[in-house]
Amino acid sequence: MLAYKGITGKHTPFLSIFFFILGIIGGLGLRLVLILNHFNELISRICWYIAMFSFVIFYYYRFYIEKRRQEILIKNNLREKLIRNKLTKEDRDKLRTIIDSQLASKLKLNALILFILTIVALIVEFIIETNIK
Repeated sequence: MLAYKGITGKHTPFLSIFFFILGIIGGLGLRLVLILNHFNELISRICWYIAMFSFVIFYYYRFYIEKRRQEILIKNNLREKLIRNKLTKEDRDKLRTIIDSQLASKLKLNALILFILTIVALIVEFIIETNIK
């Protein structure tokens, strides 16, 4: 079995982990803004800017990855070849690259963590709000 080279042609686990962490920082920061706003407006604003900056970079990267996957499929007519059962070895390698990229993606874990952080932030915000009034 061939080693996974990544959607860009070179597998870099560091890059994948970096962008995963960046997405979590953005998500956590955005949720913290809601809570920090009750205690320190300046820290809340700083947190918001960090979150937005992280998201800009994270979502640009996600856009690039999805665009690259789509380009491989369209440029090589892989959908049509798959339907007609006319895939060459090179076509199968390209499909494998897309599948490996999808399997290596941390987006599912990122979504789960952000889902949990959202629930926690809502609960904490509710507790803070009910104790203030």
